[in-house]
Parts: sequence; structure tokens; C-alpha cells
Amino acid sequence: MSTPPRATPLLLAASLFGCGPAAPASPAPAEASAAGGAEKAAAAASDEASDADKGGADKGGAAVRLSAPERRGPDASIRDPSWFRTTIFSGATIVKEGRSPADENGLFASQITMQLADGTTREACVEHLKETVGADVPDLAIEDQGDRTALSGSAEHYTVTLLCGEAKGKMTAYISYRWTSLPAGG
Repeated sequence: MSTPPRATPLLLAASLFGCGPAAPASPAPAEASAAGGAEKAAAAASDEASDADKGGADKGGAAVRLSAPERRGPDASIRDPSWFRTTIFSGATIVKEGRSPADENGLFASQITMQLADGTTREACVEHLKETVGADVPDLAIEDQGDRTALSGSAEHYTVTLLCGEAKGKMTAYISYRWTSLPAGG
């Protein structure tokens, strides 16, 4: 059974706000050594690519040419909505940000979780999001969920999910959008 695409940002937010399964504190030893090996291989490939760019040659005398791996994901020409930026809250610390892989239509979701500046209240977080995001998404629905407040709505080409609430003793904001259709030129 798969999760509907609209529920995905909510599940991500739930896990970040402590409602979902906890992630392991550190990678298992086998994962850590595999990651270390991957980092060393990437560094070696980078060094080889640098040598090739400088006209370097391998031991046989032929120039080494490495091609960049195919990059899968959203179309780089599609711009985030104007309000979707890591500086949306002054003095905030970014906890996590990411994008989902693009689907067969080139549509994807993006999200940012941030701890807000000390002294920021949930009400101030909600008001700031209403002012900032509300310019592009005027009909934001606001739902008090007890320990957090959720804002959601739709614009012409995307839906938004926004959360304000306390996580790990700090006021935290989660901002996310999912493309529902490609904008003109995208």
C-alpha cells in the first residue's frame, strides 16, 4: 500500500516533530565504513577529474576523462515559489531541507524544517507564515492540532503544507510545497 503524494509532506513533518519513528542516532559500523569508502572513492574521482581537466594522464599516457553521473530529479529551470527560502524566518537555524525525486511528469515536493529564534511563539510563527505565504496562497486553512498549528492551501501550480510547533524544546517551522502542474516556461 503506498502513501498518497499529498500525505507525504505531512508524514515527513510528523517524523520531524517527534510523531513518527525515530532515526538511528548514528549509522551502524558497516554503514559508516561503507560511507567512508564512498567518500574516499568520490575524493579520488574528484582528484582524477581535476588531473584530467589540467591535461593529466593516467599511467598509460592517455588523458583520464570522467563524466559526471546522470543527475536525476526536478528540472533545474523550475523556480521555487518566492516565499520558499531558508531565510523566510530571520535568525532561524536550518534543521533539514530536501526535495523529492521528480515524478514522470517532472513534479516534485520541497521542504525545509528550521528551528526559530529563541523567544519566537507559535502565534508569531503562524502570523509570519500567513503574511509571507498568504501573498501567493491567499486561502490558507489554519488548523490547531493541539501541540502545533498547521496551515495548508493551494496556489495555481502547487499545494502548501506549513507547520509551527515546538520540537525538542525549540519553536520549529516546517514549510513545504508540492507541484501539482508545471508553471509556464517550466
